[in-house]
Amino acid sequence: MVAKIRSRVMGSLRVRITLMLIVLLALLLAAYTAFNAITQRRNLEEALLAKGVSMAQSGAAAVGHILEDAIASGRLSEAQVFDTQYQPIEGTDPPKYHTAYDSFTDANFPAVQEVFLQDADVLFAAAMTRDGYVPTHNRKFAQELTGDYEKDLKGNRTKRIFDDAVAKAAGASTEPYLLQPYTLDTGVRAWNLSAPIMVNGKHWGAFRVGLSLQRIEARLAAAVGGDGGGGAGAAGGGGAGGVLCAAPTASGAADEPGCRAAGGGGRGAGGHLHGQR
Repeated sequence: MVAKIRSRVMGSLRVRITLMLIVLLALLLAAYTAFNAITQRRNLEEALLAKGVSMAQSGAAAVGHILEDAIASGRLSEAQVFDTQYQPIEGTDPPKYHTAYDSFTDANFPAVQEVFLQDADVLFAAAMTRDGYVPTHNRKFAQELTGDYEKDLKGNRTKRIFDDAVAKAAGASTEPYLLQPYTLDTGVRAWNLSAPIMVNGKHWGAFRVGLSLQRIEARLAAAVGGDGGGGAGAAGGGGAGGVLCAAPTASGAADEPGCRAAGGGGRGAGGHLHGQR
């Protein structure tokens, strides 16, 4: 009798131990899967961020060289390149301006700027002065004026001065790069990456690249098997440097059509993440 009871107790204990081991293994597997997904997402996110930083910095370098060559060749003087006497273009709303150099940039900047738009992740790529003036925007944002305010607001954004917080931060920054997340009022979210443009050692402005955050998240989700709805995670301090934090939308217009600066911020090696509130 005692032997039977002991046998039943031992059998029940073995069952419980087995069940506990199964549960433990399931938890470990779930933890590993989650860790692996996070690692894959982080690695891909860092690679995408590095691509954006490389675009902004190479664009800034190319524009800087174009302006330096113009000065060296006598096509423009340094005073003309740094001209801030903005001449209003009659009949434009929002106001547009000519400068001593914008006809030159119209002829020379597209060769640099339009190349970046061949990447489907890129929403825009354009040079901007320290005070937010975009002398030559991408062709898709420099369409013929129609007289329709709403259409022109989105389709013709060249030669405008953007004085929102995102543009001001990009124009003022001399960090190796600046990352500012923001959201368009159409629901399109983006990373705004910029790098300083230097001309003969002087800070002229910034080269700004907008990467579609929704496309980025779709690629991240595909890589890790998720649904992509959780927003961007943190792009680590290694590699390209910087930290990306998903942030809620804040009010206020930014550079591209209907964009609103997002909150959040941090600093990483080699760059600066800047979020507006």
